[in-house]
Amino acid sequence: MAAETIDLTTDKDTRRSNLHSGAIYRKDAIVNLATVLAGESDGTYEAGDVFQVIDVGAGTRILGGGIEIVDVVTGASAATFDLDVAAGDDIADGVDATSAGYGAAGSNGVLGFTNAIQVTTADTVDLKLVTLTGTLTGGRIRCFVWLADLDGPTTEL
Repeated sequence: MAAETIDLTTDKDTRRSNLHSGAIYRKDAIVNLATVLAGESDGTYEAGDVFQVIDVGAGTRILGGGIEIVDVVTGASAATFDLDVAAGDDIADGVDATSAGYGAAGSNGVLGFTNAIQVTTADTVDLKLVTLTGTLTGGRIRCFVWLADLDGPTTEL
């Protein structure tokens, strides 16, 4: 089977409320791998699968984020994940899902505020399954990002 993209965003709404206009705010999502697997057409995961987990509106800056392994993966002896827009690895890189906790800082951890990502057109934050040994059957992964709305009201002088 070829790797696939699985859209888990629930609201499909990339607009921000007035509450968030110009403010820094957090969005997060927990991916329950057993629940998602039950709805998969081929019933399996493989390296390269991408889970679209958080909607991000145009004109938003991603200031930081990361991955927390809430419940370690089951059925697999090794599994690593990346987090970014466009299925990259700028926010988190190679987080080991066989150990509970937050991805470590540095090469596989939280993106710092100095490396912000500008989202110019509506997009999603993607959780990508990078490596997999065995058959992944479960686990819970929390993805989180801090965002700033740059398209809010502006005073022209």
